[in-house]
Amino acid sequence: MNGDPVIFVPNRDQLWATGKYNEAGITAMLTHGKESHFEQGHSLSPNLYAHTDGKWQLYVPEEQELRKLALSVKRQRDGIDYAQQKNYLDKLHKQEEKDIFVASCQVYKRPDESLFSHCVWSNGVDSLLPETDFIVFMEDVKEKEHLTVGWHEAMPVVNSLMEREPELVPVRYRARKFPDDGQISQLRALAK
Repeated sequence: MNGDPVIFVPNRDQLWATGKYNEAGITAMLTHGKESHFEQGHSLSPNLYAHTDGKWQLYVPEEQELRKLALSVKRQRDGIDYAQQKNYLDKLHKQEEKDIFVASCQVYKRPDESLFSHCVWSNGVDSLLPETDFIVFMEDVKEKEHLTVGWHEAMPVVNSLMEREPELVPVRYRARKFPDDGQISQLRALAK
């Protein structure tokens, strides 16, 4: 099998399997299996799983091109799932007369065909943020003043302002308060 078993279950009718060191097999799973996941209905997981040390675990390949491919499938799924969730939450908030902005998970394609995601956190807006690759901090909506920081780089600065919503899948964070001037200065140093 060429390494620990790796599986991909794109929908309820298919299970793809190969070995962890079979790059051609993993490439096939992530390209052809991706089509099954998004186009044949009854989608299950966009993730790879490896059987390591006697248990199945989420697996992201170490080889850079395979990693990009695996993360792109995940980003595409995140975009779909977050859009469905946003639609549902917007209707619920309207019905309950709650003024909470449900931020979108925007997914973009790079020149190398890999995908990345971002959300917008606006100043003065009570928001529910999806977990994305980047956060766009919109300091001034009218002037379109903003800065973009990677999610993991921003967390040490803004984590105290975000509260994970335990009932929501995919995960969202409630952000009632925008970063203050000191935090914005720290984020500016991390901005892309």
